[in-house]
Amino acid sequence: EGAFRTLHDRRTRASLGEHLLGTFDLLAARRCSGAVCTAGALHSIYGTNVFRHATVQPTRARRDAIGREFGWRAERLAYLFHTCSRPHDLERGALVSRTPGLVWSERDLHDLRMIEGANLAEQGHSFSRFPTIGAIWARAGA
Repeated sequence: EGAFRTLHDRRTRASLGEHLLGTFDLLAARRCSGAVCTAGALHSIYGTNVFRHATVQPTRARRDAIGREFGWRAERLAYLFHTCSRPHDLERGALVSRTPGLVWSERDLHDLRMIEGANLAEQGHSFSRFPTIGAIWARAGA
């Protein structure tokens, strides 16, 4: 089932594809790198702890195919987004992966916070419960 046939938001009736493109557009408007923008468009490709629908199962072969097609940095960020308990881990800066042995960097954390900021903003969510993400998102737009 394609992303444009998958319901993402019951309230607005928006498809997953519409949400992913909206997330990409918000990141591009903040002048994020191409890899971060692309990761924003892929952020739930493997599913997340909140949005459990996986468009693609994160097998090694599938991850390699996504990396070759969209770029290795974008794939890594999408995979990290899949593995953490977001948005709470990203807010705290204490990333706990559901994949043992996965290593994160400060750059990863910053980029994932930007993706989460775009994800929340695209859905019209408040940043009141996530002030760190909100501050990073606001600074990027200044």
